[in-house]
Amino acid sequence: MIMGTFLNFTQFSPEILNCFKTFSSNNDPITVVFSQSYGGAPKLEQFLETLLVPNSDSRIYYAMRKNHYCKQLAVDFKQLQEFANPNESCQALKDFEKAYEPTFTAYYGNVEHNHTAKYPKATKDLLSKYVADALKHARKPTDILIATDGFCFSACSEFVYNIIRQGSAIIVGYGSTHPHDTQYAAAQCPALTISIGDIFKDLNISSHGITMRVSHMENYNISLTMNETIPSDYDILRINKHIGYYDNPLNPVIEDMIPYLKKAHEDYLTTCDPLNKHLLLVNDECKQKMLLEDPNTLFAGYPCNGNGNWDNTTCLISSCKPGYAVDFDTNKCVVNDCDPRPQPSSGSSSTGSGSTGSGSTGSGSTRSGSTGSGSTGGSTNGSAGSGPMTIMVMSVFFVLALFI
Repeated sequence: MIMGTFLNFTQFSPEILNCFKTFSSNNDPITVVFSQSYGGAPKLEQFLETLLVPNSDSRIYYAMRKNHYCKQLAVDFKQLQEFANPNESCQALKDFEKAYEPTFTAYYGNVEHNHTAKYPKATKDLLSKYVADALKHARKPTDILIATDGFCFSACSEFVYNIIRQGSAIIVGYGSTHPHDTQYAAAQCPALTISIGDIFKDLNISSHGITMRVSHMENYNISLTMNETIPSDYDILRINKHIGYYDNPLNPVIEDMIPYLKKAHEDYLTTCDPLNKHLLLVNDECKQKMLLEDPNTLFAGYPCNGNGNWDNTTCLISSCKPGYAVDFDTNKCVVNDCDPRPQPSSGSSSTGSGSTGSGSTGSGSTRSGSTGSGSTGGSTNGSAGSGPMTIMVMSVFFVLALFI
């Protein structure tokens, strides 16, 4: 399936839904491939994220920079119309001028940076109608691979960064500018931009063969205390593993990539990246353990220790029941008014359970406690190397889906 430019939600959301119907027809691992992706519509980014990882928290918090032009963008251009008030059950902002008024200041050495309050995307009503079907065949985090060549900007970057921060998937790299450059940033510039031509209507720079966009809203890591001060633009998150595919990096041949992707998936059943602290090896044993400590636990698993192995002596929460989100600082489930998931009926479940590993499980702890020397867990659902894999390719926010 080939889609046009990934900018119009009304036009392309049905195409994405059709793609996910194929995903929902099986439980195979899923890979999303980003190739030379310069971005697109933030609304579609969260739409895609919710369908791919419906049990994760897809909120992204933004703040608008404080200056004359940004105020004009907020009020006259209504750039805040897709954002919500986190203190009003995630309802959409209505008074844009009032929303722009509060000033918050962050200091970086002697540099003063002023911005508005931080607002999440107002996506609850938009996503709630789609998420129920996505929950029926939701994959475990270690059964989703996000493949990136590093040229992943704006909405693409927002998607990848949020996936990493939620521990929702394995982030793998392919290609590179140098054969030995196997550890690079997974994405670049996760910020909202606007065309200069949209601000200055009489400035027709495109007639000179020039295009220019300026960043006016910065996003931040999800934090329940809302005290994050470093915009995501300056938070470098690298890939977890390079798959070793270097041929045709600007136009990857998916059939050639499949053996590399399957090998990466198989490797992650026993080894992992210690820097990806929120990605867990989900299993029933940890779930039962964490349910005793937090009844709102949906899934739980082993973290990666400092040696790059799954630590089956520790259990952490991977995702929470509808209406709650994981507080990674405390390893607890906390209320999330922006959650689009419906309340499940008694006894329902949103992913397969599959037990992984054996060994004892220690008491729940925070993510900072995941660098011990525990032994590795066993594999789940057999070998990944011999099974099928579903691939979605996103190139410059054109989409090609191949079902292998």
